[in-house]
Amino acid sequence: MFFSVVYPILAKGTKKDFHSDFKTMRICPDCHKIVSAMDSVMIGGQYYHKSCRVCHKCGEVIKLGKHEFGGHVYHASCYLESLKCCVCGKQVLSPYTDWYGNVACNEHAHYCTFCGRIITPAIGGEYPIEYGYLEDGIRNIRNAYICGDCKSTVISSDTDIERCRQDVMNIFDNNGISGIPVDIPITLSDMLKEEESLGLTPWGLNYSHITSASGSYSCKITMKKDLPELQFKGTLGHELLHSWLYLYAIELPQNETEGFCNLGSMLIYRYYKSDISDFWVNYIMEQNDDPVYGEGYRLMKMRLEKLGWKGLMNALLLDNKKTV
Repeated sequence: MFFSVVYPILAKGTKKDFHSDFKTMRICPDCHKIVSAMDSVMIGGQYYHKSCRVCHKCGEVIKLGKHEFGGHVYHASCYLESLKCCVCGKQVLSPYTDWYGNVACNEHAHYCTFCGRIITPAIGGEYPIEYGYLEDGIRNIRNAYICGDCKSTVISSDTDIERCRQDVMNIFDNNGISGIPVDIPITLSDMLKEEESLGLTPWGLNYSHITSASGSYSCKITMKKDLPELQFKGTLGHELLHSWLYLYAIELPQNETEGFCNLGSMLIYRYYKSDISDFWVNYIMEQNDDPVYGEGYRLMKMRLEKLGWKGLMNALLLDNKKTV
């Protein structure tokens, strides 16, 4: 295939210097990239990107003493101010930071298990929660922390469960995901079966099987107690896709199975546009280096971006028929 380039028609008697535009381009001295007039500040007769020279804390232009921290730039004084512990307010020389840019000293760097934020009095303090698991036949306790904001949304009743199920199913329906039974039993547990054998702490488990002789299908979902609403819905999205795979007897390698089901979690998190949902998609999921849950997710995500939800699910159904 051949492509043609169309040049502008110049008025008779005019001459265009096609190199003149390059002579007037402004290059930011800090990042050495082109800077537009709309995105520039002038310092000492030179143009800089605003993002390269505007202090993240005070919003004023930095003329001297620029410091970079957490992907932002600061005045020297503002930089020192930003290194104060968000819990006790003392200066921190070796700060612990969270995904949101909060800073804390070692003594107060307690992270919420669910939103990933350093727990501060401003978000309700910290609340220890206990996870039960078995080790050598003895029930032990694993501790975690939940911030006040997350604790206020914990799913704990049958009414809450059904409301979350309906919300997740509506999001699925709006994206062309269908064929999942609406009456799958969902229960809460403080100790899931997987913990007994693996010593892990999954947030949800799916028990499904099909009886070949009768063609009957049975399924139940067990969810971890003390899950905040966003994580409950994200986990439920994952487990419901496990149910769909079981229902249609689709067998995939483990990484593709978990990767596909993680797409359900991604869909739910992206629907609820917030800093916490961004944290789960862009940090927890996108940067997960686990060969099953991380690499598998990114593999299936590429297929989803190419085919869309309906196309991906139809492809899985078709591939499964070819292998039967």
